[in-house]
Amino acid sequence: DIRPILGKWSWSHRRGEPILPEHQLAITLRMLAGASYLDCAVIFRVAESTVYRIFWRVVTAICNKYEITQSYDLEELKRLEGEFRSRSEKQVLAGCVGCIDGLLIKIRQPSDTETAHPKRYYSRKCFHAINIQAVCDVHGRFTTFEARGPGSMSDKQVWKLLDLYRDLEVDKKMPPGFWIAGDAAYPCTEHMIGPYTGNATEEQDSFNWAQSQLRIRIEMAFGKYVGRWGILWRPLRMHHGRAVIVANCCAKLHNLIISHDLKNGEYYSDEAQHQFKRTPVQLARGGHCEMQADRSALRAAVARNRHKRRKLPSVNVMEPPVFGKDGAPLNLLNDAWNYQQSRRTSSLRESLKADVVRLGVKRPRTSSIYVDRTQDTH
Repeated sequence: DIRPILGKWSWSHRRGEPILPEHQLAITLRMLAGASYLDCAVIFRVAESTVYRIFWRVVTAICNKYEITQSYDLEELKRLEGEFRSRSEKQVLAGCVGCIDGLLIKIRQPSDTETAHPKRYYSRKCFHAINIQAVCDVHGRFTTFEARGPGSMSDKQVWKLLDLYRDLEVDKKMPPGFWIAGDAAYPCTEHMIGPYTGNATEEQDSFNWAQSQLRIRIEMAFGKYVGRWGILWRPLRMHHGRAVIVANCCAKLHNLIISHDLKNGEYYSDEAQHQFKRTPVQLARGGHCEMQADRSALRAAVARNRHKRRKLPSVNVMEPPVFGKDGAPLNLLNDAWNYQQSRRTSSLRESLKADVVRLGVKRPRTSSIYVDRTQDTH
């Protein structure tokens, strides 16, 4: 409850009445949902400048009141592990306590006075952004939410800047046997398990299928997060430091909504919404597992749509190489080291793969996932 923090706003309505905490929160939620400040000024009958004062006052109060923290308590980790294992096919994967991925939050182009390197915020998706790294539980609540890098940095580069990386790989706060599911962008360690890359064998492909059933939870969480807060649908036209505050506020409200629904029995899991048995085609089109694409079909689809590709703007977002005392390019060496880290395996992943093979968990195969619409004749 943030009402004691807010109190009655000293600025008054145009009618001469004070602005109650409930109205302040309503104005902020409406703006976070994507409304214009002009609409809020008309609906609540306040001045346009007062809308922004109220907005930042409430956002700051929410960020100071609530926290997003990764717990390393053994009982809490066991609870998270049980929830993730129940979502795994035949409960084959044990030890997972979260899943991690990155999200780009759109922002306007930073000026030279705001940062020394504005081009670093230009992402590979052709817009300026900040890189958000988040970990969620099985219900989609964020347990880690950090903004540590500009949009041009990849997930594997931002990973080493996180507090989570220091907790897992340096301070070793997480007990052995527990791990976080990530994609191929993250290095494979004893506490970070990603899929096999390259020409995977049948056993490795079966493990990738089982691991994607858990990793997809972070994609679902991002979908709910961005879909709920319309302010994130377009670039945040504010200082990139304030954009991080808004993103954190939306994440904390996202957790509060899910916790409220779970407490009152209003949260509907994917199992309750899809009680029928889904086929591999349904899983690929709208399910909660990732399907391995048919490479030949993908190549044919890319060839058909090659002429439709939009030409990317020629913007140089790469920084000049940094050389050490011996003349070696340090940033290139770091990239090579990161590549070797992503290729290496761990004993925990090998044991998990053995469990997948022992229980006979395999990826569903179908040849009808990709349908060539150009061959339809009506």
